[in-house]
Amino acid sequence: MMAWRIGDLLDIGEQVDWVEANGFDGISLHGSAGTPGQWRGIDPATCPTADRACWRKRLASFRAREIHAPFGAVMQGTDCTAALAVLAETLAFAGDLGADIVTVHGEVPRDRSALPGWTDAIRQLAAVARENQVTVGLELTSGFAEVIALAEPNLGITLDVGHMYHRNAGPLVPFAGDLGAVVRVLGSKLVHLHLHDVVGDTDHVMPGTGCVDWQGLFTALREMDYAGMFCLELNPDRVSPAGISQSREWVAERWQETAP
Repeated sequence: MMAWRIGDLLDIGEQVDWVEANGFDGISLHGSAGTPGQWRGIDPATCPTADRACWRKRLASFRAREIHAPFGAVMQGTDCTAALAVLAETLAFAGDLGADIVTVHGEVPRDRSALPGWTDAIRQLAAVARENQVTVGLELTSGFAEVIALAEPNLGITLDVGHMYHRNAGPLVPFAGDLGAVVRVLGSKLVHLHLHDVVGDTDHVMPGTGCVDWQGLFTALREMDYAGMFCLELNPDRVSPAGISQSREWVAERWQETAP
């Protein structure tokens, strides 16, 4: 479960307690302060060494941990210098907390002449991830082949299943509309999943209530022996705490139904 706000809970410690108490064995936190009164994360710049040690101990009870990088640090365009500076701090923070995955938003350049510079920046990002013993899950909806071709051991892809249905499922067009086909293309480079559904133009709602092909997704994940996290990324204005718990149960049941 991604903790940013759960019901009225804004204190991040209370959110972590809620996630654990409600049966989740993995957790995701935002590596940024968030927006006052709306959602919360942990800002690496204001989290000293002693606090990081406390957080590492607190999160050790979870089987898996993700840190979501700040939204403004996006690996895109011809100059990723500013993003790399922020992400280096985020990756060090993630390593201190014992995180497994750091999700980073990115976009492969459409201008092929910009690709070498972007690729070099991605390799730099992967090197910093390796230094901090974490894996970067690059969250994007296209350009998967370019990322896979880099063959960086500390670099994979975070697949946000709901985002693949944005723009009338435009990102799925190259895959004949088949979400399972995306999973098969990614193979072992699929390191993390963000799960939510999409109803019309509204995303981050309860799984099973929208247009996402969950059966196709889970079947393909079984075929690929996926062993990473299933992270619920639900909008707290659209899904209540009870709905979060129902979503966890629903996903677990659908996943079990595809077991061999």
